[in-house]
Amino acid sequence: MKKNKNSLSQDPVPSVTPESDSLQNQNMSIPNKNRQGLYLFIFILVLVIGIGSLYYYFNFYKKNDYAVYDPSASVIEKLNYNTGYLEEEKLLNIKGLSTIEYLRTRLLYHQYETKGDPTKNLTEELEREFNGEKAKVLIDILNNYQKYERGKSEINDDTTLSEFKKSLKHRELRVSIFGEELESVLFPEKKEDLVNKFYLYSKQYLKNHYEDDPISKRDHLLKAKKEIYGELYEDLILFEPIPSKLELELGIQEREMSILTEKERKMKIESIREKIRKGEL
Repeated sequence: MKKNKNSLSQDPVPSVTPESDSLQNQNMSIPNKNRQGLYLFIFILVLVIGIGSLYYYFNFYKKNDYAVYDPSASVIEKLNYNTGYLEEEKLLNIKGLSTIEYLRTRLLYHQYETKGDPTKNLTEELEREFNGEKAKVLIDILNNYQKYERGKSEINDDTTLSEFKKSLKHRELRVSIFGEELESVLFPEKKEDLVNKFYLYSKQYLKNHYEDDPISKRDHLLKAKKEIYGELYEDLILFEPIPSKLELELGIQEREMSILTEKERKMKIESIREKIRKGEL
Protein backbone atom coordinates (compact mmCIF):
# COMPACT_ATOMS: atom_id res chain seq x y z
CA MET A 1 0.00 0.00 0.00
CA LYS A 2 1.38 3.43 -0.93
CA LYS A 3 1.57 6.07 1.69
CA ASN A 4 0.23 9.50 1.07
CA LYS A 5 3.14 11.78 0.07
CA ASN A 6 1.58 14.69 1.77
CA SER A 7 1.55 12.85 5.05
CA LEU A 8 5.32 12.18 4.78
CA SER A 9 6.43 15.71 3.72
CA GLN A 10 4.42 17.69 6.21
CA ASP A 11 4.91 17.77 9.98
CA PRO A 12 1.86 17.19 12.01
CA VAL A 13 0.17 20.49 13.00
CA PRO A 14 -0.02 20.86 16.75
CA SER A 15 -3.40 21.55 18.13
CA VAL A 16 -3.93 24.97 19.72
CA THR A 17 -5.90 24.99 22.89
CA PRO A 18 -7.00 28.01 25.01
CA GLU A 19 -4.58 26.93 27.73
CA SER A 20 -1.49 26.95 25.46
CA ASP A 21 -2.44 30.32 23.95
CA SER A 22 -2.72 31.88 27.43
CA LEU A 23 0.69 30.50 28.44
CA GLN A 24 2.31 31.93 25.32
CA ASN A 25 0.89 35.39 25.96
CA GLN A 26 2.10 35.26 29.56
CA ASN A 27 5.67 34.37 28.47
CA MET A 28 5.70 37.26 26.04
CA SER A 29 4.53 39.74 28.67
CA ILE A 30 7.48 39.08 31.02
CA PRO A 31 10.14 40.73 28.78
CA ASN A 32 7.78 43.67 28.20
CA LYS A 33 7.51 44.28 31.96
CA ASN A 34 11.29 44.08 32.36
CA ARG A 35 11.77 46.65 29.61
CA GLN A 36 9.26 49.00 31.21
CA GLY A 37 11.08 48.76 34.55
CA LEU A 38 14.42 49.40 32.85
CA TYR A 39 13.04 52.46 31.04
CA LEU A 40 11.65 53.83 34.32
CA PHE A 41 15.00 53.30 36.07
CA ILE A 42 16.89 55.08 33.27
CA PHE A 43 14.42 57.99 33.35
CA ILE A 44 14.81 58.43 37.11
CA LEU A 45 18.62 58.19 36.87
CA VAL A 46 18.77 60.83 34.13
CA LEU A 47 16.43 63.08 36.15
CA VAL A 48 18.59 62.81 39.29
CA ILE A 49 21.80 63.49 37.35
CA GLY A 50 20.19 66.47 35.65
CA ILE A 51 19.01 68.02 38.90
CA GLY A 52 22.40 67.40 40.52
CA SER A 53 24.18 69.02 37.59
CA LEU A 54 21.99 72.11 37.76
CA TYR A 55 22.54 72.41 41.52
CA TYR A 56 26.33 72.16 41.10
CA TYR A 57 26.33 74.65 38.23
CA PHE A 58 24.38 77.36 40.03
CA ASN A 59 25.89 76.86 43.48
CA PHE A 60 29.53 76.09 42.73
CA TYR A 61 30.69 76.21 39.14
CA LYS A 62 28.91 79.39 38.17
CA LYS A 63 30.15 81.23 41.25
CA ASN A 64 33.75 80.17 40.74
CA ASP A 65 33.55 80.94 37.06
CA TYR A 66 32.30 84.45 37.83
CA ALA A 67 34.95 85.07 40.44
CA VAL A 68 37.80 83.94 38.23
CA TYR A 69 36.84 85.23 34.84
CA ASP A 70 34.48 88.17 35.31
CA PRO A 71 36.52 91.31 34.57
CA SER A 72 34.59 93.23 37.24
CA ALA A 73 35.60 90.83 40.04
CA SER A 74 38.17 92.41 42.34
CA VAL A 75 41.34 90.70 43.55
CA ILE A 76 39.78 90.37 47.02
CA GLU A 77 36.68 88.69 45.56
CA LYS A 78 38.82 86.22 43.65
CA LEU A 79 40.93 85.42 46.71
CA ASN A 80 37.79 84.72 48.74
CA TYR A 81 36.83 82.05 46.22
CA ASN A 82 40.36 80.69 46.05
CA THR A 83 42.18 81.38 49.32
CA GLY A 84 44.53 78.53 48.50
CA TYR A 85 46.22 80.78 45.92
CA LEU A 86 48.22 82.61 48.60
CA GLU A 87 49.63 79.36 49.96
CA GLU A 88 50.30 77.90 46.51
CA GLU A 89 52.23 81.01 45.50
CA LYS A 90 54.06 81.15 48.86
CA LEU A 91 52.54 84.51 49.78
CA LEU A 92 51.31 83.50 53.24
CA ASN A 93 54.89 83.37 54.49
CA ILE A 94 57.23 85.95 53.00
CA LYS A 95 60.76 85.97 54.39
CA GLY A 96 59.54 84.38 57.61
CA LEU A 97 56.65 86.80 58.10
CA SER A 98 52.91 86.49 57.51
CA THR A 99 51.46 88.43 54.57
CA ILE A 100 50.07 91.24 56.71
CA GLU A 101 53.12 91.44 58.97
CA TYR A 102 55.44 91.59 55.94
CA LEU A 103 53.45 94.42 54.35
CA ARG A 104 53.20 96.27 57.67
CA THR A 105 56.93 96.11 58.42
CA ARG A 106 57.87 97.13 54.88
CA LEU A 107 55.46 100.05 55.07
CA LEU A 108 57.05 101.16 58.35
CA TYR A 109 60.47 100.90 56.75
CA HIS A 110 59.49 103.22 53.90
CA GLN A 111 57.76 105.54 56.33
CA TYR A 112 60.92 106.17 58.36
CA GLU A 113 63.83 105.20 56.11
CA THR A 114 63.00 106.45 52.61
CA LYS A 115 61.88 109.74 51.13
CA GLY A 116 58.57 110.34 49.44
CA ASP A 117 55.23 108.62 49.82
CA PRO A 118 55.66 105.34 51.79
CA THR A 119 52.76 103.63 50.02
CA LYS A 120 54.06 104.55 46.58
CA ASN A 121 57.58 103.42 47.48
CA LEU A 122 56.32 100.08 48.81
CA THR A 123 54.15 99.57 45.74
CA GLU A 124 57.17 100.06 43.50
CA GLU A 125 59.19 97.68 45.67
CA LEU A 126 56.52 94.97 45.38
CA GLU A 127 56.45 95.39 41.60
CA ARG A 128 60.23 94.86 41.53
CA GLU A 129 60.37 91.97 43.97
CA PHE A 130 57.41 89.90 42.67
CA ASN A 131 56.08 88.97 39.26
CA GLY A 132 53.09 90.76 37.75
CA GLU A 133 50.25 88.71 39.21
CA LYS A 134 51.78 88.27 42.68
CA ALA A 135 52.63 91.96 42.87
CA LYS A 136 49.07 92.90 41.94
CA VAL A 137 47.67 90.65 44.66
CA LEU A 138 50.03 92.02 47.35
CA ILE A 139 49.38 95.63 46.33
CA ASP A 140 45.63 95.08 46.54
CA ILE A 141 45.98 93.48 49.99
CA LEU A 142 48.18 96.41 51.05
CA ASN A 143 45.60 98.99 49.95
CA ASN A 144 42.82 97.19 51.77
CA TYR A 145 44.99 96.74 54.86
CA GLN A 146 45.55 100.50 54.98
CA LYS A 147 41.81 100.99 54.62
CA TYR A 148 41.33 98.68 57.60
CA GLU A 149 43.89 100.54 59.70
CA ARG A 150 42.10 103.85 59.05
CA GLY A 151 38.78 102.34 60.10
CA LYS A 152 40.41 100.71 63.12
CA SER A 153 41.72 104.09 64.30
CA GLU A 154 38.20 105.53 64.14
CA ILE A 155 36.89 102.63 66.23
CA ASN A 156 39.68 103.08 68.79
CA ASP A 157 38.82 106.79 69.10
CA ASP A 158 35.21 105.98 70.01
CA THR A 159 35.11 106.53 73.77
CA THR A 160 31.61 105.03 74.05
CA LEU A 161 32.92 101.55 73.27
CA SER A 162 34.56 99.16 75.72
CA GLU A 163 37.82 97.50 74.73
CA PHE A 164 35.98 94.23 74.20
CA LYS A 165 33.42 95.82 71.86
CA LYS A 166 36.23 97.55 70.00
CA SER A 167 37.91 94.18 69.39
CA LEU A 168 34.62 92.78 68.02
CA LYS A 169 34.20 95.78 65.73
CA HIS A 170 37.79 95.37 64.51
CA ARG A 171 36.92 91.90 63.24
CA GLU A 172 33.62 93.06 61.75
CA LEU A 173 35.54 95.73 59.85
CA ARG A 174 38.12 93.22 58.58
CA VAL A 175 35.39 90.88 57.35
CA SER A 176 33.60 93.74 55.57
CA ILE A 177 36.83 94.72 53.79
CA PHE A 178 38.49 91.37 53.10
CA GLY A 179 35.56 88.98 53.14
CA GLU A 180 35.07 86.22 55.70
CA GLU A 181 37.18 83.56 53.97
CA LEU A 182 40.19 85.77 53.28
CA GLU A 183 39.99 87.48 56.69
CA SER A 184 40.44 84.15 58.47
CA VAL A 185 43.49 83.41 56.30
CA LEU A 186 45.18 86.82 56.62
CA PHE A 187 44.28 87.35 60.29
CA PRO A 188 44.27 83.90 61.94
CA GLU A 189 43.46 83.95 65.66
CA LYS A 190 46.51 83.21 67.78
CA LYS A 191 46.55 81.86 71.32
CA GLU A 192 47.29 85.27 72.76
CA ASP A 193 44.41 86.76 70.77
CA LEU A 194 41.89 84.38 72.35
CA VAL A 195 43.29 84.95 75.84
CA ASN A 196 43.20 88.70 75.34
CA LYS A 197 39.63 88.44 74.02
CA PHE A 198 38.50 86.69 77.19
CA TYR A 199 40.16 89.18 79.54
CA LEU A 200 38.72 92.13 77.63
CA TYR A 201 35.30 90.55 77.93
CA SER A 202 35.77 89.84 81.66
CA LYS A 203 36.75 93.45 82.30
CA GLN A 204 33.57 94.67 80.61
CA TYR A 205 31.43 92.11 82.43
CA LEU A 206 32.81 92.93 85.89
CA LYS A 207 32.27 96.62 85.30
CA ASN A 208 28.61 96.01 84.46
CA HIS A 209 28.02 93.50 87.30
CA TYR A 210 29.80 95.14 90.21
CA GLU A 211 26.99 94.33 92.66
CA ASP A 212 26.83 90.61 91.84
CA ASP A 213 28.26 88.15 94.35
CA PRO A 214 31.70 86.59 93.63
CA ILE A 215 30.30 83.10 93.06
CA SER A 216 27.90 84.17 90.27
CA LYS A 217 30.63 86.32 88.69
CA ARG A 218 33.10 83.44 88.75
CA ASP A 219 30.57 80.95 87.35
CA HIS A 220 29.59 83.27 84.50
CA LEU A 221 33.19 84.04 83.54
CA LEU A 222 34.11 80.35 83.59
CA LYS A 223 31.32 79.65 81.08
CA ALA A 224 32.46 82.61 78.96
CA LYS A 225 36.06 81.39 79.04
CA LYS A 226 35.07 77.91 77.87
CA GLU A 227 33.00 79.41 75.06
CA ILE A 228 35.78 81.74 73.87
CA TYR A 229 38.60 79.20 74.17
CA GLY A 230 36.56 76.37 72.68
CA GLU A 231 38.54 73.21 71.96
CA LEU A 232 41.75 74.96 73.08
CA TYR A 233 40.45 75.49 76.62
CA GLU A 234 42.78 73.04 78.39
CA ASP A 235 45.77 74.42 76.52
CA LEU A 236 44.94 78.11 76.90
CA ILE A 237 44.30 78.09 80.65
CA LEU A 238 47.98 77.14 81.02
CA PHE A 239 48.89 79.98 78.66
CA GLU A 240 47.23 82.71 80.77
CA PRO A 241 49.69 85.11 82.43
CA ILE A 242 49.61 85.26 86.25
CA PRO A 243 49.18 89.09 86.34
CA SER A 244 46.02 88.76 84.20
CA LYS A 245 44.64 86.04 86.50
CA LEU A 246 45.37 88.20 89.53
CA GLU A 247 43.67 91.24 88.02
CA LEU A 248 40.63 89.10 87.14
CA GLU A 249 40.27 87.69 90.65
CA LEU A 250 40.67 91.14 92.21
CA GLY A 251 37.88 92.34 89.92
CA ILE A 252 35.65 89.47 91.00
CA GLN A 253 36.20 90.31 94.71
CA GLU A 254 36.39 94.09 94.29
CA ARG A 255 33.16 94.89 96.14
CA GLU A 256 34.04 92.70 99.12
CA MET A 257 37.59 94.02 99.29
CA SER A 258 36.46 97.65 99.26
CA ILE A 259 35.65 97.49 102.97
CA LEU A 260 39.06 96.13 103.96
CA THR A 261 41.79 98.19 105.55
CA GLU A 262 44.99 98.76 103.60
CA LYS A 263 46.79 96.07 105.60
CA GLU A 264 43.96 93.58 105.14
CA ARG A 265 43.83 94.35 101.45
CA LYS A 266 47.55 93.64 100.99
CA MET A 267 47.20 90.36 102.85
CA LYS A 268 44.20 89.42 100.70
CA ILE A 269 46.04 90.19 97.49
CA GLU A 270 49.02 88.10 98.60
CA SER A 271 46.69 85.23 99.50
CA ILE A 272 45.06 85.38 96.05
CA ARG A 273 48.44 85.50 94.34
CA GLU A 274 49.57 82.40 96.23
CA LYS A 275 46.44 80.47 95.28
CA ILE A 276 47.00 81.38 91.61
CA ARG A 277 50.57 80.08 91.79
CA LYS A 278 49.31 76.81 93.23
CA GLY A 279 46.65 76.54 90.53
CA GLU A 280 43.78 76.86 92.97
CA LEU A 281 42.33 79.87 91.12
